[in-house]
Amino acid sequence: MEDGPPGPPIFSGTSGKKENTCANCGTDSTAGIWRRGWDVEEGKSANLCNRCGLAFKQGKVTRAGQGSGPTTRKDPPRRPKPNVAVARSAQRQSAPDSIWPSSTSDTGPGTAAGAPGPTPSKDDPRGPASTDRCVPELPFDVVQAPGSSEYVSYSLTKDTLADGVRRVSFHMQDSQGLSTLAVVGLDPRGTGHFTYKSQSGLEPYLHVTNRTEVINWLATHGAKQQVSPANAVPSRPSQAQIVAEVVDTPPRPDLGGKYTSFEENHYKSKDGTHHREYYLVNGEGDRKLVISAHDGPRQDRRYEYRSTEEFGALSFRNATECERWLEYILGLRDTLPQGIRSKKREHSAAGEAVGTGPQAKRQSPQKLEDETALHKGKDIAAAYQANPDIYEWVISRPPDDVVGRFKQWAAKLSGIVTDEPPAGMEPNTNWTSTQEAIQIIQLIDSCETSLRLLETTRISRAMALLRSHKHDELASLARKVSIKWKKMADEALVIARRSLQQIYG
Repeated sequence: MEDGPPGPPIFSGTSGKKENTCANCGTDSTAGIWRRGWDVEEGKSANLCNRCGLAFKQGKVTRAGQGSGPTTRKDPPRRPKPNVAVARSAQRQSAPDSIWPSSTSDTGPGTAAGAPGPTPSKDDPRGPASTDRCVPELPFDVVQAPGSSEYVSYSLTKDTLADGVRRVSFHMQDSQGLSTLAVVGLDPRGTGHFTYKSQSGLEPYLHVTNRTEVINWLATHGAKQQVSPANAVPSRPSQAQIVAEVVDTPPRPDLGGKYTSFEENHYKSKDGTHHREYYLVNGEGDRKLVISAHDGPRQDRRYEYRSTEEFGALSFRNATECERWLEYILGLRDTLPQGIRSKKREHSAAGEAVGTGPQAKRQSPQKLEDETALHKGKDIAAAYQANPDIYEWVISRPPDDVVGRFKQWAAKLSGIVTDEPPAGMEPNTNWTSTQEAIQIIQLIDSCETSLRLLETTRISRAMALLRSHKHDELASLARKVSIKWKKMADEALVIARRSLQQIYG
């Protein structure tokens, strides 16, 4: 085992083709050139990637934990904020049993249900009223995670998966040398920038893009020294299967040699939407639709590409990726383009996956649509079960008469709102008196709204424009209603984001 941490990578030239490593984020490739970092011994400089080098010049990146060069930055160093997840985990370990119930639903990952926690000492300032909302003001490096004394070192291995995705695996070793998979980093696009996630059962949960943060996270578990992977004995060989499931590679569909090429067709519909379609073509001129795309409400030709359900409902970032995938399924390419994402498979009530590829069992489109809507409804209800008012506001479908009334109000509030009609106003000008606008806003404030109602009628846009009206009473009412709607939307967004993080990490 080495004594002390290794020094930072040394800057050896700006060429991005040189093999080197960033001393800050740990990437082994750079977009453009390598840059000089802080000074190290013997007049040499630490090596930084292009992104970290630019941040270093602006004073946003200081000397990393490795190396011993002087630190320079434009702003004075700020006090490091505590890691909330680690601090809460440490606080839970030291809290009395009366605070943390031992029921199954309240037990965190990696903790046995009903297991008693350590009893706090008499000198402990935390009383029974303490909760996880009272985060202790501790720096990140002194907060110890549960079971941190179990591990003493870590090892790092690099490999490439079958579909070309680069992977970095961090294993932690205990005092007996047994190894446990702790963190996995993936680089699906081949840019050298990885996304690191901790494995199931290890707390606190880690999801970062900086390798230095991974090293700090390993240190909180006691794994501070890096050792060679050859010196560690794996204790959980089955964890390799967990990592392999991270990347979802859709299979190559079997076309039976019927199609030999593809062609593209694009057109513009009557409403101004631009469309692009890709067809498979055989020698007889027969065509089969494979990919369709259209732009959004802005009609700016920013297409959303997706294959048909028969071919897995895959999504593509651009036309180049579509063409490469078509070449792949026609046998003109041997490798699948990186970055192709398949639609998340739905699950039936019995827990069996419903496939979406060409080899899947055929089901009627209406049945698939009903099952998808059913499970989406269950997912939404589960996410908002603690906030029934927000749940009703998100899913409510307003009746047609309410939608029509709000559209009329939105049209009146979107026009000219003054005390008197402007001089020389055209006969067809949309004008509303100030008093009528005030009455309309008072009626709107007394009505129950929903997210769908605000989106359909665009009443929120008209209300936002009136917040800065020169009439004080009118502007005050508009701000009051807008703030109420914004608060509801913000709460719904926070719940949705939290649910997505729990599902996808």
